[in-house]
Amino acid sequence: MRRAGGRLLIGASVEHAGFDLSLSDEVGADLATGAAALLPALKDREPVEHWAGLRPGTPDPWPIVGRLSERLHVAAGHFRNGILLAPLTARMIAPLVLDQQPVDHRLAIPEAMLPGRFAGSRRLSS
Repeated sequence: MRRAGGRLLIGASVEHAGFDLSLSDEVGADLATGAAALLPALKDREPVEHWAGLRPGTPDPWPIVGRLSERLHVAAGHFRNGILLAPLTARMIAPLVLDQQPVDHRLAIPEAMLPGRFAGSRRLSS
């Protein structure tokens, strides 16, 4: 992705490291090598910046979507697919928040996503 100032964004990697946001030189080197293989003009370029973010997920790995209490709803744990699933998740949870039925039965929240599946667990994700 091309960014302001002519910068090129290259990524990404996934490491299951809990809340550790430290960056690995090895992962950065692998990304730079892969980028140079696709775009040889990048071969002699040095990275300007590295950063890490968190992608909350669930153990099973379905997202958690549904009602937690009368006034509390959740749509979380999409891991690396959050931006892709946001429109669908919104269409599934909106009727629930508005106390309505889904306009299309295919938009009903699947049982595999309901928060109750973790009722016996004290932690929702690691």
